[in-house]
Amino acid sequence: MKIGALTAKQLRAVAALAAGATYERAAKLAHCSKRSIVNWTEQPVFAEAVKAARPAAFARTMARAEAGASEAVDVMRAGNRMTAARAAKLGKLALDARLSSARALLSFALKAHELLDLSERVAAVEKRIGQEGSE
Repeated sequence: MKIGALTAKQLRAVAALAAGATYERAAKLAHCSKRSIVNWTEQPVFAEAVKAARPAAFARTMARAEAGASEAVDVMRAGNRMTAARAAKLGKLALDARLSSARALLSFALKAHELLDLSERVAAVEKRIGQEGSE
């Protein structure tokens, strides 16, 4: 794959698509038309670049989720320590929304951690199998 063969706009589009952007969003970020994105995705070099960039983009997203897990735990702990008067002042809906959001983020972060761990294990097994097959 020749990454050097891609233009600056294409590289911006690769990064956007690898991170999960829609064609419309990728076009906006790359300063081009949606039609250009569609055309580029049909080119093997571009498609391969997007595919190659996805694991790193996914890992960054998972790292952000794991980083947010600490804050989510803080929100949950604060909710548990909150007095009735403070909870009333904040408002039940606002408190429930914060706690629900924190629980969801923590759940996502735990799943993300498990996925990354499994992904690394599978990669190690595939590498070992590849090495054994070449002997």
